[in-house]
Amino acid sequence: MMLDRNLVARELLEAARLVATRPIPLDRRIAEKAVDRLLDFLRKQPKKPVKSSLRFVDQVTISDVTGQATEVEVLWQSKVEKGVFEMVLGGGAGKNTRTQQPAAIVTLNGIYLPSDFIDEGDEFRYEAVKVLLHELSHLADVFVKTVGPGSKRVLTEKDLELKEYYNRPSEVRAYMREIVEEVQKHLLEFLRHFPKNEAIARLVKLSATWEQVKPYLTEKNKGLVLKGVYQAAEDFLAGVKP
Repeated sequence: MMLDRNLVARELLEAARLVATRPIPLDRRIAEKAVDRLLDFLRKQPKKPVKSSLRFVDQVTISDVTGQATEVEVLWQSKVEKGVFEMVLGGGAGKNTRTQQPAAIVTLNGIYLPSDFIDEGDEFRYEAVKVLLHELSHLADVFVKTVGPGSKRVLTEKDLELKEYYNRPSEVRAYMREIVEEVQKHLLEFLRHFPKNEAIARLVKLSATWEQVKPYLTEKNKGLVLKGVYQAAEDFLAGVKP
């Protein structure tokens, strides 16, 4: 029995090590299909700015890092922030306080018409998928399931002590996911011009998310993120058909 407990402990440590050195494994197609459903919803909306009135509730099923299926409520909402023009403002993850179901939120900029999100096409879809994957990463990370917001309120930088926030293990892994998305978006194109490691390095430097988090990360977490990004790039390329 002692041997069995030791074996379980080693397996958990190995799982934790893999989680730490790679972004949380998620099926990107789940987020893509969720964004497609949002776009179908937006096509039916009146032709006026959504302001703070947009509310679309969806459901997805993800696998956590142990392979267990997890039902997640996805709430798409909108708000207006003066002087801010990004189409996707951010997100949050936690639990629905009424049902206690895991919940992810993505907040869209209410200054735009529903048709603007549709007309922006692939660029809006890419940004919405990236933010949703960040939040789903938190919900799939069993090592931090008991932490995080207890409601659907979206945190802003005004709510946070940034160095502490960006160095939380769950945030390191979630922002790692965003950087991976940004690197993979152009990786095949860059490989036509640069050797693999140089292509990845150049894309990391071009990553808006890396520039956002780098000033606050400890040296250890910088190394962890870079290692994870390089490993994810290797995994991505191994799955690309010749």
